[in-house]
Amino acid sequence: HVLVGDFSDAELTSAVGASPLLAGLFEGAPQELRALLRNPFNLRIAADLSAAGTNSPDQHLQAVRSRTELLASYWERRVLDEDRAARESLLTRLCGEMTSARSLRVVEQEPVVRTGDGVAVRALLSTNVLANDSMFPTARRVLSFSHNILFDYATALYVLLDPTQPTGLL
Repeated sequence: HVLVGDFSDAELTSAVGASPLLAGLFEGAPQELRALLRNPFNLRIAADLSAAGTNSPDQHLQAVRSRTELLASYWERRVLDEDRAARESLLTRLCGEMTSARSLRVVEQEPVVRTGDGVAVRALLSTNVLANDSMFPTARRVLSFSHNILFDYATALYVLLDPTQPTGLL
């Protein structure tokens, strides 16, 4: 079934046709992945992952059957690939602060963003996990997630999920 906001067949064909990597991915994709790619956010994630891969569609992407699997693949490549401990520590503090303040934005300052977090912040900004919402280039940065689904996913991982009892998240 098609959700409101999903691509029509013509829009999807046009979007996929604009990228040889996406066209290759879509061509060999099972029905579940094709259905996922109808959603603009999912297509963006798949395009990011395809661009980060080789010249052929990533075999790992071909195995994706759900949005959770797609997000897990994205997270693996964009967050957990390097300096995992620093990035997860920063994301834990960001999600905790955003949740407790009931805000999707956080000023880049102590105690949430620490002095030693500079490399992790730059990496997460450059991989488009985080966004800089500052109004002025010289002002302190205001950090947010580049998409609300990424915030939801990060919050599930770093605030709601107890790694010692993963079924508690259910």
